[in-house]
Amino acid sequence: MKTVILQIEAYDTVASIRDKIKGCRSKRILLVHPRQKRAFPGRLELDLIARYARENGAAFALVSRNDITREHAESLGISVFGSIPEAQKGEWHEADNPLGQTTPFRGHDELIRMRNNLPKTAATREIRPLVRYLLVGISFLALAALMVFSLPSATLVVSPVPEVQTMTIDIRASTEIAQANLTGLLPAKEESLSVSGQKTIPATGSITVGVEKAHGEVLVRNLFTEAQEIPEGAIFETGGEPNIRFRALDEVNLPADGKGVLVKVEAVLPGAEGNVEPGMVRYLAGGNGLQVAVMNNEPITGGKSINVNSPTEADYQNARLQLLRELEEKALKEIKATVSQDITAIPNSLKFTRVETEERENPIGEPSDMLTINMTATFKMLVYDTVALFSLGEEVMDLSLPEGYHAAKDPLKMIQQGEAVLDQSGEASWQVTFSRQIYRNLQWQQLIPSFRGREKRDVVKVLDEEIPHVKGAEVLTFPEWWPWLPLISDRIYLVERASGNG
Repeated sequence: MKTVILQIEAYDTVASIRDKIKGCRSKRILLVHPRQKRAFPGRLELDLIARYARENGAAFALVSRNDITREHAESLGISVFGSIPEAQKGEWHEADNPLGQTTPFRGHDELIRMRNNLPKTAATREIRPLVRYLLVGISFLALAALMVFSLPSATLVVSPVPEVQTMTIDIRASTEIAQANLTGLLPAKEESLSVSGQKTIPATGSITVGVEKAHGEVLVRNLFTEAQEIPEGAIFETGGEPNIRFRALDEVNLPADGKGVLVKVEAVLPGAEGNVEPGMVRYLAGGNGLQVAVMNNEPITGGKSINVNSPTEADYQNARLQLLRELEEKALKEIKATVSQDITAIPNSLKFTRVETEERENPIGEPSDMLTINMTATFKMLVYDTVALFSLGEEVMDLSLPEGYHAAKDPLKMIQQGEAVLDQSGEASWQVTFSRQIYRNLQWQQLIPSFRGREKRDVVKVLDEEIPHVKGAEVLTFPEWWPWLPLISDRIYLVERASGNG
């Protein structure tokens, strides 16, 4: 008769087990209880499961190694086995004991008592002291042998004579290049930066500045039939170009008899321009200018001028060029300072973009010994990823590595040959030379097996004889006091020490 085996899962409940039983068409159902599910099924649940099996018309048995579960099954009259093969070979009986008519549950203490009353077998008989000591000694010997074989390890440190591999590569960097390749193409990007500065230089221009006013007298004669008054501050002029003006220093009354009156005047503006010859001052400014006659019979003198410095347009253009050069140097330094450690700027690629603001502090034609210009300008510069360049160099070097050699673990060294050159398209090109240390491959697969179990000093002697070196070999064992190399090849390690590291 076919037996259906139902495995209890960790998530199963009485309801889910009942559904599994209902789906069975066999007359024999074997329920397998997993070890990790110790709390289920209990006695009540186990009885319910057995009833479901009877209602389905099937014989029911249980596979379990849990003592409590087995006790529940036996108390309910359910066949219980220790394994599936045992259950398939053993005899089953119907689980027909109704709830309440079962043998009493003996409990944990009763099971312990029953186990202690079991007859002793050969496996449980007391071992003689001599045999016990012998077994302990064998165990210690086995442990010692295990430690001798597996615990010790050794590191062979050698400093072979290196050779130097060098290669010069033509590099072309541009914003149009998307990915680095072995032909020397390198992606680049533009960094933009605005910088501000101020430049002050001496003014080279010269202008004349008046320092003292000219003084003199003009004769004013009344042409009107009534007396007139010339107020203080009245303006007299020479007319023409340049029109030099003079101011009356006193108030004067002009009689109607036509006799002239002398009026003291001074030039309105200081400077030598106020010094005029006799007869040049001929007009009275204002509404009554046609009612009087004006004439200076004597020269008007005393005006004085001096020459002083003043900015010119050429001065400002010179200051502008100097400031732009200084801003360019400042932009170069700031871009180099702001980019990350793995980014390198291409100095010759720095380009002036535009002037953002420009201000002149000293107007042209005004007296000033110095002139100052303030400016904010924007610059652009090409930068590239240094890591990408080193990766490119390493790939090229690996392709040209001589057969039978391997590269040291130290990073590549790079030297730029000359300055980068920028063409009209904005592409920068230059040369770099890469170098690194390389070592001839050693036949370690043949040497290491011969070192197993040998003393450290013997191995050092062999290494120094077999390998051309810049420094003697070392053998580091673990534990440090262990004088021999391990007996297992996999516990012997090799470290190549570059000559530059000492």
